[in-house]
Amino acid sequence: MRKQLVLALLLALSSVSLGGCRDNNMNTIAIKHEETNPVQNAKEPVIADMGKITHLAGDNAEYAILKAGGVDTAMVYDLQLGSHKFSEVEAWIDRYDNGEFTNKTGPFTFGIQGAEDSDSQARYDYKLYYTFSTIEDSEQEQVTLALRKNGSVAKAEATQSRKKLPSGITNMWSVEEIIPGETHDLALIAWNKGNGMTTSDVEETIKNNELVYVLRCRFTAAEGSQS
Repeated sequence: MRKQLVLALLLALSSVSLGGCRDNNMNTIAIKHEETNPVQNAKEPVIADMGKITHLAGDNAEYAILKAGGVDTAMVYDLQLGSHKFSEVEAWIDRYDNGEFTNKTGPFTFGIQGAEDSDSQARYDYKLYYTFSTIEDSEQEQVTLALRKNGSVAKAEATQSRKKLPSGITNMWSVEEIIPGETHDLALIAWNKGNGMTTSDVEETIKNNELVYVLRCRFTAAEGSQS
């Protein structure tokens, strides 16, 4: 039921159809956003050749819709692909316990349509989603990663053990230039028994918190495109 609900929410946000992809205790979480300009609904082509990734501000309506549908934590990013040609994007989450890498969710690969036409790509409205939802009557939680392009959604899901830690804080930031083949860090979610903290320093955050999720992605340039 929860899987269908998350999918329905994503489709409600896009208002059309589903695409494909390869491959009741509520915790308290505080969300911290880096400064950025609000994303407008109207999509304008980006002049920058390489494109950029912009996180949606916390008051964006997409978060309210997801939360109302039972999503506990969500991070949503606007992908402005500019004039560069990309064929796919990989998205995943790395987990660190007490400073040590312990698990990876993904990577999941989402194809980007129109790679042969960079002008066409720049006109599309792409959004990348990372969401966490509690599975009722279970010690598991559902993790959903999805790519929405205008009216279609491609998504991948995984389950993992629920956190035993009571509180968390999230730090999100934007990427000013997409570099093909490079791993881009998009957010840190840190969980602790007591107070914790995050900074834009990924390694420092991993070292100073009990449990840390690092949300990451990587773009692949289309064949024949300049890297």
